[in-house]
Amino acid sequence: VTGFADRFDARVLLAWAIGSPVAIWGAQLVTCIVLSRPTEPLRRAVIVGVTDLGMRLRSSLAEDHLLRTEVLGYFEDRGADRIPAEHLRHVLGRSSDLVEFVLRSQVDVVYVTLPMNRDPRVLSMLEALRDSTVSIYFVPDVFAFNLIQARFDLINGIPVVAVCESPFYGLRGLAKRLTDI
Repeated sequence: VTGFADRFDARVLLAWAIGSPVAIWGAQLVTCIVLSRPTEPLRRAVIVGVTDLGMRLRSSLAEDHLLRTEVLGYFEDRGADRIPAEHLRHVLGRSSDLVEFVLRSQVDVVYVTLPMNRDPRVLSMLEALRDSTVSIYFVPDVFAFNLIQARFDLINGIPVVAVCESPFYGLRGLAKRLTDI
């Protein structure tokens, strides 16, 4: 097509045409094998709150080996009668025991599945963990809503959740309006 065919040896082009796909396929196969092999967990985590969301998070972290996170258990303030029996054995203590456990057990990540409000126990827990090296994540319960087009965004550092967003804005909105008219 370019007129440079006479400048390249046909045997080199044929070797490239056959060898490249084989090399790419082999690299993908090796990468898949390396990534899917069981590895030791890299991070140790705990979950505050034996909620539906906390239980889903625990199973998600356990199923995805690429995350390399071992969930040690839960911290929960509710009584044993309000916790599902299959998760009761994973409760490590009350939320007031969290700080001591985190410092003693070399926990790397704390996932908080409680409602995000200014609850005194949440504030005291965050204040007590301030000087530790643990990463703290709030896991918002967005599953409580029927999120059709869920999307997270930041507006000047303020996190927002798009519950339902219209695709018709800007030129698309104008085109839609003109079509409607």
